[in-house]
Amino acid sequence: MKSFMLFVSLFSAVIGFAQTAIVSDTLTITCNKTTNLLFNYPISAADKGSRDISIQIPKGVENVLQVKAIKPNFSSTSLSVITADGQCHSLIILYATEPPALVYSFGKDSTVSFAAHHSNPSEIQSDLRTLSGEPGFLYHCSRNEGITWILRSIYIHNQVLWFSFLVRNRSNIDFNPENIQFSLEDRKKTKRMAVQERELSPEHEPRVLPIKGNQSQSFSVSFHSFTIPRNKVLIAEMKDFSGRHLVMRIGHRLLLRAKQFHHQ
Repeated sequence: MKSFMLFVSLFSAVIGFAQTAIVSDTLTITCNKTTNLLFNYPISAADKGSRDISIQIPKGVENVLQVKAIKPNFSSTSLSVITADGQCHSLIILYATEPPALVYSFGKDSTVSFAAHHSNPSEIQSDLRTLSGEPGFLYHCSRNEGITWILRSIYIHNQVLWFSFLVRNRSNIDFNPENIQFSLEDRKKTKRMAVQERELSPEHEPRVLPIKGNQSQSFSVSFHSFTIPRNKVLIAEMKDFSGRHLVMRIGHRLLLRAKQFHHQ
């Protein structure tokens, strides 16, 4: 009798647990179009289940997440978004050549919320002029298909981190960067572990012009001061419209080599 009552209790607990499950919504995305997810509150964290999709919070915005496929016909994956009101939004992501919609609202009367601005344009231009005269002291690079992407220096001024890069195109084919993304990810991952990442939005991110064959181009990107935990790594990704893809891993030791600079 006791065994029967224990079985009934366990069965009731399982049924009760099943009733709390929330079915995830399904979202379709593609490679050459960006899907925008609009929330009522600022995004606190986002977690994608696969590297086959790209996610980012647009610069200067708090409550919009942009999602795009990295490659066509990827296997279904997941996306979780936690907002500042404590809500967790779970989505199943599928590939579609022509998604039925490109903007989804996850709240009543959701509107775009703009983040506070840290640096004004005159400060940015002043920092860029000073940086142009500062020497490079790093050579941390990523190479792929004739393209070499080099981190030449990291400087800090007024709690703003400046990363200076050089891109060399040693091929005869023009390199036309589509976008550059930065995120903090777990240093070590297992196959069963979802990709834990946090997108970083630069305060200043210049438009990188097409780089002709056998030519080079320099540019600098700035962020509000941050640190990299020992179990994390800063991932910088740059790809062009032809599919060439470069990934640079920046650890905490490299960030700690940042130097101060002072305006003349």
